[in-house]
Amino acid sequence: MFQPNPVAFTIFGISVNWYGILIAAAVLLAIWLSGQAAKRQGYDPDIIIDCALLAVPLGVIGGRLYYVIFEWEQYSGDLMRIFDIRSGGLAIYGAVIMGMVAVWIFSKWKKIPFFKVVDFIVPSLILAQGIGRWGNFFNQEAFGELVTNPSLQFFPYAVYISALGQWHQATFFYESVWCIAMFFVLWAYQRRTTKDGNVFALYLVVYGFERMIVEGMRTDSLYLGGMRVSQVLSAIVFLAAGLYLLYPQLNRLAGKIAGAKAPAKQPADAPAVLQENQTVPEPAEAAAQDETGDTAQAQESISEREKTDGPETAQMPLPEGGFEVAQSLLDELETLKKQEQENKK
Repeated sequence: MFQPNPVAFTIFGISVNWYGILIAAAVLLAIWLSGQAAKRQGYDPDIIIDCALLAVPLGVIGGRLYYVIFEWEQYSGDLMRIFDIRSGGLAIYGAVIMGMVAVWIFSKWKKIPFFKVVDFIVPSLILAQGIGRWGNFFNQEAFGELVTNPSLQFFPYAVYISALGQWHQATFFYESVWCIAMFFVLWAYQRRTTKDGNVFALYLVVYGFERMIVEGMRTDSLYLGGMRVSQVLSAIVFLAAGLYLLYPQLNRLAGKIAGAKAPAKQPADAPAVLQENQTVPEPAEAAAQDETGDTAQAQESISEREKTDGPETAQMPLPEGGFEVAQSLLDELETLKKQEQENKK
């Protein structure tokens, strides 16, 4: 059974551990990839080197402080142990938080948008996290629950911890595989998205989701009030970043729903709405009234106007379609008048 040795080699009596080598290699690779991302968008790749000179030291300090704060009982009796990082005790969330503070300071100094610089960095950052997790393998740490089923005692599902003589879930490996896979997702998304901050938000979503699950399997979690600190923080980060990414889609959906419920606006030139109990004649009925009319009423009306205004003014404006009917009525009236005159003679 292979038993990893945490020490890679010694030089001048100083042990150089695999953990440190892997972290250093991951940081250098991340700097180079981030520089390529900056160059692709027209920026000098050297800005990433300048940023790293501030972000890497602050990241180490942040990772150590995060761990010490939640494991204060280990260090309260001997404060000098806080500076002994060779014995372990770095938390990735503390490193990321202080690293983002360093990027913010750098962006203000160089007058480059903060989220643009962060978007250059986070794909390579998650790759570095995936590589760095193999340092946990050599250090025999960051493992999960005890595995007692012999059929499951194999790597990569489980890892043998020689100090305990037991098989445990290889949670470091789960996270490493996820982070390396998500590097390719973020790298592709970085080339597609045009909004600053979206790549960073997606990083928070994918890493927060994975850490929220894997942290629940680990046996070395940091606790606060009975809760796993990193698990709670991962859930908050996952939800907040997820809502940020979904907000434009949710906003458009809400607009469509509101538009569908709103009453349609009536055009300005639309005909007036009928009053209550007002009816409109059917087209056939209206046409029939135009063609025939009420002959008796028309004749009586014309006779009355002849008596008062004379025959010239008896002709009144007619609605369209009734002119022929009115003309025939007038002709009949003229014929009746002539017959009357002849009878009088």
